[in-house]
Amino acid sequence: MALITRNFLLLWLATTTTAASGFVVLSHLSTTTTTTTTKPLAMTEDSNNMDAIRRMLEGSWNEDVMGKIPDTPEAAAAEAGTSMLAAIERGHELLVVNLLLPTYDITQGSSLYDEVEAVNFCVALGKFLEAKACIVVRDNKTKNTVTRVLERREASATAEAAAVMKREFVEDEDINDDDEEEEGEDDEDETDNNSATVGDSGPSDDDNGPVIGEFGSKGDTRLGDTTKSEMSNFRKQLMEDWGDLEEIEDGEMQPPSPAAEVPQSALPPGPREKQYRVTSMFGDATFTSGPDMFDNVIQAVSANAQPKEDEDTLIILSAASMEETIGVRALAAKYKQSKTIVLVNCHFEPVPVEIIKAETVYSLLPLAAKQKQQASGSDSYAPVPKVVVLRRYPRDFEVFMDFGKGSGFELTESVSTEQVGKRGPSLQWIADRLKQQMDARFL
Repeated sequence: MALITRNFLLLWLATTTTAASGFVVLSHLSTTTTTTTTKPLAMTEDSNNMDAIRRMLEGSWNEDVMGKIPDTPEAAAAEAGTSMLAAIERGHELLVVNLLLPTYDITQGSSLYDEVEAVNFCVALGKFLEAKACIVVRDNKTKNTVTRVLERREASATAEAAAVMKREFVEDEDINDDDEEEEGEDDEDETDNNSATVGDSGPSDDDNGPVIGEFGSKGDTRLGDTTKSEMSNFRKQLMEDWGDLEEIEDGEMQPPSPAAEVPQSALPPGPREKQYRVTSMFGDATFTSGPDMFDNVIQAVSANAQPKEDEDTLIILSAASMEETIGVRALAAKYKQSKTIVLVNCHFEPVPVEIIKAETVYSLLPLAAKQKQQASGSDSYAPVPKVVVLRRYPRDFEVFMDFGKGSGFELTESVSTEQVGKRGPSLQWIADRLKQQMDARFL
């Protein structure tokens, strides 16, 4: 049986909701030849359908076998963080995280890459690990931009949390005041009823006035009012004294301090020490090719990218240039024995020897396959497949495909790092597996 010729476009597929998110053509696939190109989506016919295809991917996601969909930086950090903890427990200290969505991947260009959200993902990753993190971006321009945005967000979130807490405390106080007022009214009603009973008891045998019992004297017609006043004062004094006084060492009593009158849980949150710090690899330094570039890069890294002693995690974000490769080599050589180093969406070609043994603990590569031209015959009825290559340590790399049957992504193959390398399968390898699946299912 002859193989059906299939022409596909493999597309980056984002799961974010920003208008800029979408696709970049990665590979043109066929049964005979494979050529790799990179073109902006605007040059393809699908540039107006980015959001529609993004929703198709989200609709295919299968949480039972793929984990939570990383549709926010926090959700992505929770998925990656779980794998990182598992790797750290097994002794790995040099880790790779590849969240290959256009919003987080600097190689997709400034129109898709969002440096603030990329750093926000690293911040959430550090919080998940519950360790102080030093997040390294390229230069001071990037650091200053990101820091300003994050500080505004954090200030707004803190103010909102304080306002909510204050409202809740005031509402609780109002409820308590209402309860006390209702209790006071009940006491007054009970006292009035008792006074009426005493007054209605009728004259005694000696006609000198009503008999009012052991607490009063004969003939005191104002006993009801007096008892009410005394009981009210006694109750007030009791409520003031009960549990609101503090003992001191000499046994005397004194009123509590004003701070003790308001529960600590009702106080607005004070400033907290940040669990992360954003710094740059190079500061304001610039470099030109030449014999002095290596020394200049090392000097800039030494002056800017050094983690503090209490920062246990060093997160390096989006390093992709030649000078950044030199910087990563220097940092890895110096700190890989004392810090947990996490390389987030870093691209090296070739991989430096200092990080050749780094473990890829989380990797997400979403792709969409599209027929490049209209097919004929039985091939025209074949659905357009979608592909996700996923690794969650200690699992192997897993390939999920959705062939439009309504069941979403299904696991089609699992492959170890020994077979495809620690960076995961190549596009050629994915293309071959996709063709095999299509031929087996739709011939």
